[in-house]
Amino acid sequence: MDIKTNTTNLLAISAHPDDTEIMAMDGILKAYGSKKYAFYACVVANGTNCVKMGKYADWTDKEMLEARAQEQVRASQIGEYANLYHLKKTEKDIEEGLVLKDIQKILAEVQPDVVYTHNIFDKNPIHQKLAQIVIDAIMLMDEESRPRLVYGCELNRALNWLPDKYRVTFDLSENKELQNRLIGVYDTKAEQSKNYAKAVMGRKMANATFITTEVDPGEEEKMIWYGINLSPVVQKNISVKEYCTKILSDFNKEVLDGIRDTISE
Repeated sequence: MDIKTNTTNLLAISAHPDDTEIMAMDGILKAYGSKKYAFYACVVANGTNCVKMGKYADWTDKEMLEARAQEQVRASQIGEYANLYHLKKTEKDIEEGLVLKDIQKILAEVQPDVVYTHNIFDKNPIHQKLAQIVIDAIMLMDEESRPRLVYGCELNRALNWLPDKYRVTFDLSENKELQNRLIGVYDTKAEQSKNYAKAVMGRKMANATFITTEVDPGEEEKMIWYGINLSPVVQKNISVKEYCTKILSDFNKEVLDGIRDTISE
């Protein structure tokens, strides 16, 4: 595969099929129909661990793997990704850090300017573990080759609580039809009792509504997704734990500074 060298290369590294289309829509929209940007997706796990309901209730893991892989390929075609790397690893492989070399190889090949991955506060332990592996892989690159920007994107834990200086705001107000089509590809998830398509679009609308108390005439049309800026970690060689501690400390101070010690008389 020829990597585009005359573009700004955007790379999403996600755990499961459909994670990319939820968390890295900023990159997808930037590159869609663009000559300036190219979007690459790396999906690490095979996705066989998803809940099997409805018409998929009796499917084997092999059948689910094939179905979810086909859905991911279809999403990459609709979104016009420059390339899709589907590693089809197990979650155990991620838990044990056995995907590090695979991610190193992809980073070296794509040479991304921007990386989107899971956020380090994600409630899903597989998402959280993969985010740390991605950071490790980037830190092993020569400093001059590292991505210019690294974002940890909200998914199983929202990031609206982050102090402003750590939070990245992605405006996803454009091309809602494409966004719906990409989420709608995943029929295996639509058969579950949770409506992920509505939930994702609902969070985007909620983020846009609650980002400020000021009234905006165009607010109903706005869609926002959040990320955490992980760039300082890879640029300044800060440990993930140290960075998390600093964020939580700043959040703690921000909240407690507004709370009185005593009851008002």
